[in-house]
Amino acid sequence: MDVDGSDFLEAVFLNENRCQDEGFAEGKIVGRTRGLEAGYRLGCVKGGEIGSELGFYRGFAYACRPLAEQQQKPRVHKTVESLLHLIEQFLLLDPNTPTIQEQLDNIRAKFKQMTSLLGIQAHFVQPDAIAGTSF
Repeated sequence: MDVDGSDFLEAVFLNENRCQDEGFAEGKIVGRTRGLEAGYRLGCVKGGEIGSELGFYRGFAYACRPLAEQQQKPRVHKTVESLLHLIEQFLLLDPNTPTIQEQLDNIRAKFKQMTSLLGIQAHFVQPDAIAGTSF
């Protein structure tokens, strides 16, 4: 009976290990899937935020072009064109480029420089931060 008892305990122990290994493997798959889904959603949100910000800067720069030409100051015109160039270059980047944040900071700085040279106070506000919107 000792042999049968040890075989039974060994079978229970092996079954427990097998169930634990299967549970771990299933959990790993579910965790990976949920992580990819959450990453995708976050990427869409952040991409939309960056796109909105760049669209604002680009539209503002195009609107300020005539004003820069009207002032007849080469530095102002050069700054506007430089900002537009930075934005155009940013749009062509690979999303996995490690310098995205640095380039976005350069665009923000160039925008601040442009508004300062034009004597305009303007800043970008995220659409969800605008009071009264619920979408």
